[in-house]
Amino acid sequence: MSVNPTNITPICFGIALTTASAVILQPNPTRGALMFHNRSQTLLLEVAAFPIVAGAPGSVLIFPGGYSPVFSGPTRATCGWNGHMISGSGDVTIFEWP
Repeated sequence: MSVNPTNITPICFGIALTTASAVILQPNPTRGALMFHNRSQTLLLEVAAFPIVAGAPGSVLIFPGGYSPVFSGPTRATCGWNGHMISGSGDVTIFEWP
């Protein structure tokens, strides 16, 4: 008897950000993991705490064309996230796994 692994596809959506801090994900207690992709030509800063403070401890910088680490677990994946562009405006893709 062979076992077929189940592939779980993430829910993906995009969001446009400026230099103003904005909520990019609300807390979700059923979220299993998430990852951010910076599609723009500027830096993205996101932080798991509200409100965002540029360069705050716990914040993550994502360089142009880069990806964040995959955040998983009951604390980092399920909390709310804020984000903003360091300069200018740009697009971010968010991958969210159940």
